[in-house]
Amino acid sequence: MSGRTRSLIFLLLVLGVGTIASLLLFTYIFAFASWAVSTKVIVVLGYISFVLLGITWFQAGQNAQLKRKLTAGGQGSESLFSDLYQNSPVAYLRTDTAGNILHGNAAALRLCGMTTEALVLNNLFTFTHELEEGVGKALTLKERMRAGQFINEVEAAFELGGQLRYVLVSAFPYDYNRERLVTLIDITAQKAVDIAKTEFVSLASHQLRTPISAILWNLELLAGMLKDAPEEQVTYVEKVRRSTVKMNELINDFLDATKLEMGTFATKPTPVALNTFISQIIESFESQVYAKSLRLSSQLLPTDMVLETDASLLTIITSNLISNAVKYTPAEGEVFVALEFTGAGVVFVVRDSGIGVPADDQPHLFSKLYRASNTKTSPTEGTGLGLYVVHQAVTLLGGTITFTSEEGKGTEFVVTLPVGH
Repeated sequence: MSGRTRSLIFLLLVLGVGTIASLLLFTYIFAFASWAVSTKVIVVLGYISFVLLGITWFQAGQNAQLKRKLTAGGQGSESLFSDLYQNSPVAYLRTDTAGNILHGNAAALRLCGMTTEALVLNNLFTFTHELEEGVGKALTLKERMRAGQFINEVEAAFELGGQLRYVLVSAFPYDYNRERLVTLIDITAQKAVDIAKTEFVSLASHQLRTPISAILWNLELLAGMLKDAPEEQVTYVEKVRRSTVKMNELINDFLDATKLEMGTFATKPTPVALNTFISQIIESFESQVYAKSLRLSSQLLPTDMVLETDASLLTIITSNLISNAVKYTPAEGEVFVALEFTGAGVVFVVRDSGIGVPADDQPHLFSKLYRASNTKTSPTEGTGLGLYVVHQAVTLLGGTITFTSEEGKGTEFVVTLPVGH
């Protein structure tokens, strides 16, 4: 039986006994005692005062006991928090709202290679630099910390003593929002593995590009030589050519992805006439649109606006989005392409009446090598790199990409690019 239950039973017993005693006392006073009325009133008031005093004394005792328990529990929790903070294998820092370091636990001192006295002389942001800082984000890591936002595992470069490490930074408001509790998780080893894999894919793709191009060239020559050959032979050559084209597209996707991922994609801003540019991209899909009897419509800008941007990245964005719309829209469906100019910048919209994206797949749509579950049962083929590359390209141009989709009803992608990037 818990202490709370015992206290409740004791209280009920006291109330029961007190009630019975009160009834007996009042019965005796008013029914049998021959005292004066004034005396009876004084006795009753005195009794009531005594009972109230007892109740007050009991409540005070209960409150004192509860206070002792809360104090002991608070001290135990504070001691437990202090032990966890100081001895955790994760690096913890306490900073003010501007990032000035107030304290670090043992793991933070090891990560920084400093004593506490040396560490507190620094600002967190002299060490950490958010990767792709400010690109496609409303606020930078520093601004979000100052605003008191919860930050969860933002990847950052950590430079100290000439050494570069990669960390995941998380931050939480602390001490009535006067301080920030920051965690730094070292992911340098994992990052090195990822970089090695990316470099390998890039190297392999480059090495494959030359022989694939040679195969395509020779297949084109062979197709020209087989004009009068039996239809069966021509069909075989065409099958080989289509498979080689798909392989070439896969290699190009991998190359684009690795360049964007490694930061080796050198942007070259040039003037791009948007209406003319989008019209040419749309024209390149005429054969696929015709083969599926799709209704492709477009709404361009009233005047052919010129945007200073990287034409290669813009091609990656627009062609991939239109290609997906055409690819995943059933025969006789609709694809709509639009260009708009708003206060946010140039907006590129691609909307289709295709198979849509299941709700469970939508959070992963821009992940590398990810394909929505309903695309795997469709006759179309894909690498799972297209939307990943689009997202990387949009981010590199300082823009944003959003989408809305409903399975079986279609998808709309909206890309917003800043003017003058």
